[in-house]
Amino acid sequence: MKKWMLVVLALSLASVACSLQKVDPTTVPSATPKPTNVPTQEPSATPAPTLTSAPSQALPSPTAIPPTETTAPTIPVQPTETMEELNEIFSDDFNDAAGSWYTGDTETTSTHYVNNAIEFKLSQDNWLMWSESAEVYTSDVVVTVDSALINGTAMNSQGILCRYVDTENFYALMVGNDGYYEIIKYKDGESVSLAGDFAEDGLVNPLNNQITASCLGDQLTLNVNGVVLYTAFDSDLRMGDVGLIIGTFDDPDVTIQFDNFVVYAPKQ
Repeated sequence: MKKWMLVVLALSLASVACSLQKVDPTTVPSATPKPTNVPTQEPSATPAPTLTSAPSQALPSPTAIPPTETTAPTIPVQPTETMEELNEIFSDDFNDAAGSWYTGDTETTSTHYVNNAIEFKLSQDNWLMWSESAEVYTSDVVVTVDSALINGTAMNSQGILCRYVDTENFYALMVGNDGYYEIIKYKDGESVSLAGDFAEDGLVNPLNNQITASCLGDQLTLNVNGVVLYTAFDSDLRMGDVGLIIGTFDDPDVTIQFDNFVVYAPKQ
């Protein structure tokens, strides 16, 4: 079902994408709904693929995101080598509510600083919402963030944007608490799935995870809790911002908190 929905996404998002951008508190953020019903000036959202299964039991209560040190991670670049030398170029622990991220409410989305984290709420099925940092514009980056499922089913998407140019051009590297991961490219408003599958059992936590997105050259690597889930290859987008993204599938309500957001770039 997920792959079928991704195909629908690829065929229907020629002119639709979305972004929660930093705006004046009195300004309603831009939005783009599902391609089958395209109103104007609605809250940010873009259809996401549909999962086919649900967890068989209730999830335990979520825990607070623990603080992590900002030591540069070791990120696989090629099967035979690693890149250990990285410079930190931006970080945000979300303790300062006056940061560069958009915060505010719309009919189906909400973004706020909560408990020294940034919290994204989405209350519509098969949609995406995101916000870019407005602090980074570069090509090669490694981005890490801690994520926590606060409310909603494990069937969700949460992750990192890289090379974000505008609402129609960016990469999204995401994973759900049920273990399903995706790497998606939006190019000129069209969605293309570069990867999508379930991780091996036990690699993805049902509540709290550290997500790392490595966008280096033509290699787009999704790493969760220190384990590489997939490396896709694409060179269409070369520069851009970074950001955070969540999504829903058949269940319409999900709340995710992000913390300890750090962006690294290769040392020159």
